[in-house]
Amino acid sequence: APLPKRSAPKGMLPSTWQGRSSRIGYMAVDSKAVETSGTHLDWCGCGPVFNFGGSRHTICWERVVVLELVDDPRRKEGK
Repeated sequence: APLPKRSAPKGMLPSTWQGRSSRIGYMAVDSKAVETSGTHLDWCGCGPVFNFGGSRHTICWERVVVLELVDDPRRKEGK
């Protein structure tokens, strides 16, 4: 029997990242490297959505260079 289809699209980031602090490195419009941190809110087709300083921002996937969790509890446990 075929597997049931998912009702929602699968994002490029794990759902466990939502609501957690992330460090983001990306290329700005002026081609300068930018590094900041924010809370991962959601994902959309063009890129991840973050909260930076109280406002929502989307960074295009073509601009993202580094995207990593700041507070990964698995690292603290030694896994």
